Amino acid sequence: MRLSSSRKTTEGAKPRRGGGLSIVDANPHRHAVQFYESAEFLVRSVSDYLHAGLKANEPGIIIATPEHRDGIAGELTARGVDLASIRARGMLTELDAHTTLQSFMLNGNPDGTRFTATIAPLFEAARRRPGAGRVRAYGEMVNLLWCEGNGGGALALESLWNRLSDTHEFSLLCGYGLERFDDAADAAIFSAICAEHTHVVPTERYVERDESSRLVEISLLQQRAQALESEVRRREQLEATLRTALSERERLLSAERSARSEAEQARRLAEQANRAKSEFLAIMSHELRTPLNAIAGYAELMEIGVQGPVSTGQREALERIQRSQRHLLGLINQVLNYARLETGNVRYALTDVPLDAMVRAAEALVFPQMQARGLRYSYAACDATLVLRADGEKLQQIMLNLLTNAAKFTDRGGEIKVETEVAGELARLHVRDTGVGIPPDKLSLIFDPFVQVDSQYTRTRDGVGLGLAISRDLARGMGGELSVASTLGVGSTFTLTLPRASSR
Repeated sequence: MRLSSSRKTTEGAKPRRGGGLSIVDANPHRHAVQFYESAEFLVRSVSDYLHAGLKANEPGIIIATPEHRDGIAGELTARGVDLASIRARGMLTELDAHTTLQSFMLNGNPDGTRFTATIAPLFEAARRRPGAGRVRAYGEMVNLLWCEGNGGGALALESLWNRLSDTHEFSLLCGYGLERFDDAADAAIFSAICAEHTHVVPTERYVERDESSRLVEISLLQQRAQALESEVRRREQLEATLRTALSERERLLSAERSARSEAEQARRLAEQANRAKSEFLAIMSHELRTPLNAIAGYAELMEIGVQGPVSTGQREALERIQRSQRHLLGLINQVLNYARLETGNVRYALTDVPLDAMVRAAEALVFPQMQARGLRYSYAACDATLVLRADGEKLQQIMLNLLTNAAKFTDRGGEIKVETEVAGELARLHVRDTGVGIPPDKLSLIFDPFVQVDSQYTRTRDGVGLGLAISRDLARGMGGELSVASTLGVGSTFTLTLPRASSR
């Protein structure tokens, strides 16, 4: 099976033992690249990778410099691996990267025929061992070529590894030191190298190269966001057209059986369009979050002076970049959460949740925002024994949305109150504010997705109009309800109603 660059992802595995990452899954062939800045981090990552394979009876092949081979051997030994035994059983093969590389180089470039003749027998020998699984290989020959300034040769060697996977089942981890990726001229070859891999494993930190590259990334992100907005509008127009057509068809042909069949088909098309919209939102939200997280990381590295001293003006510019990144990431996360709700991918884990503790946990997160805006806050503590039947994580999300919303639309000097009450088998939580209020004609729309009460006013507030829509859907998913009462210019009260837990 040929590896495809379109399958490239960035690893999100949790670090183990000080930074090593799990970089192999159930895919038959996986070609990952590990960028690193310190040899210690590389050794831990490669040792994690090989150690997991040995436990799964997967032979390992190491093609590395002597220093790195010794480091990996020491790390495996520290984890209790008997190196002498696994070497004798053919479970671990170790080769020198320089010597192996020179065996198939021709006129400054890797030769495909010589490469196959040199490398393929290693995999064949490892697989002949009884019961052996797929082979795990680690190689840094490509890094040697890159460090010699032979970027074209490194890229050609990556392609030869991919071609070998057509006939041999193995996973491969390549190592690249980041010390050679410090120039803007390296951007194209860096992208090409990443495209040759199915997975890019993050290093311990990544250094942004120059201001121009950052501006290009921000511009691309803006273009993708605009494309997302245009596609959403197009899908909504399509849905409206389909709904209109369906309604007209049902009205005209309601008396005929054939018309009912056509109307049912139109309804299915409308549902498919709606699902496609939700899936599109989810996919694009994931795609946008990756470069946004990269922007945040690069800006933070610049701010702490990794690239040199930072002037006052540059620090202010970096702070604006970070604020914009956090704002846009929050909007994208809201779109992603709503898409999950629409597609029915949200699962509820209902447990007994103490209401008082939950309120205090939520207010602790929002109180700094209230203080910064000069707002007064009060909470009439409820009975500590009052317990709700709810999903704790989703209940906290609703409460954070309500408190944040109240703080957002209450001007300096205003007041926010939280009160609770018991009504039979139900409990109610009220969040009252002295904010701008909601016009009567907008109350019926306030929980609709992508709705803002006043676009001119809310332009100064963060948000995309999904927080209340998400909160109401989550409340209903837990068997409750979210409602609002408001007077324009006086304030609003949002009421969350949820079932109480059964008494034991």
